[in-house]
Order: sequence, then C-alpha cells, then structure tokens
Amino acid sequence: MGGGYSLSLAVNSPDILAWVIYYGRLLTDKDQLRRIKASVIGFFGEEDKGIPPASVKTFEKDMRSMGKDVSTYIYRDTHLLMSKGLHITQRLQRIRGIKHLLF
Repeated sequence: MGGGYSLSLAVNSPDILAWVIYYGRLLTDKDQLRRIKASVIGFFGEEDKGIPPASVKTFEKDMRSMGKDVSTYIYRDTHLLMSKGLHITQRLQRIRGIKHLLF
C-alpha cells in the first residue's frame, strides 16, 4: 500500500527529487510515467504474487525508454523481506544491502 502512495506522489509532485518503492503497485500508463521527474529505486520479491517480476521488468524498461533514472532489485526466492521462512540474519543482510544502495 505504501509503495502505491509513493508512486502516486512521484507522479503528482514534480518537485520530488527521488522516491523509493518497496513492494508497491506499478503503473503501466506511459502518460503517467512521463510525469515522473524523480529518480526511482524499487525493491521487490521474486515470489510476490501481486507484483510479479515480469511487471517490474516492464516498468523499469518503460521508464528507461523515457530517459528516467530507475533501478529495481528483485530478491530471489522470497516475498521480499517478509517471507516467513527467511531467517532474521537474512532479513538483516537484505536491510543492510538496501541501506547501502540508498546512502
């Protein structure tokens, strides 16, 4: 839900410089995507049913074709950080990796 709000804000607020989408819905409407001025970084899980990796790759390709600064990361074998089978140390490693990308 928060990722969708983040995306909506990026589309409707041209003064935003950067935004993060963490498992959130993606747009396919190219007219709306063109309105995004901010750099984008997105984090997704390979096992996410609501946001399949194919849609993430399409989103990134569409954004790049419009000259947008976008990076997406799809974590293998998981529903991002919330996977029940993911050990706490693996979650912390992923969080550290995300922090490294952002700072």
